[in-house]
Amino acid sequence: MIIIIVKYLTLILIGISISFSTLAQSSTEKEFEIKFSSESIDLGSVKKGEKVSETFSFTNIGTEIVQIDLVSSCECTTLDWSRGKIMPNEEGFIQFTFDSSSKTESETIDIEIFFMNTDEEGEPVFKLVEYTYQLDL
Repeated sequence: MIIIIVKYLTLILIGISISFSTLAQSSTEKEFEIKFSSESIDLGSVKKGEKVSETFSFTNIGTEIVQIDLVSSCECTTLDWSRGKIMPNEEGFIQFTFDSSSKTESETIDIEIFFMNTDEEGEPVFKLVEYTYQLDL
């Protein structure tokens, strides 16, 4: 009888231990989440040959440290961005300068942001923002 009680208590303790282990793992998982103040900027009317600068701002609202690896766009766009680590609740930026010299029509330009962070499948996190302009010839 005592052996059965000991086995039963051992099983209960193992079950409790597994439950606490799973709970501890889920509460310490890091989460990538950022929020842009705006994901689209309208530059309005831009004269051919004019250069216009703007900034996309975002906040790290996740629990994971965020770091930008690379930002790219078309050759008409010069880019700068937050270097280094962006801690939870801190802000980062993507600054761009649009040069309309070679443009012949109005359009929307994408800016691709690649992060050093990875998603659940281990793939790099990627975000897209955009700006538009109306070319004034």
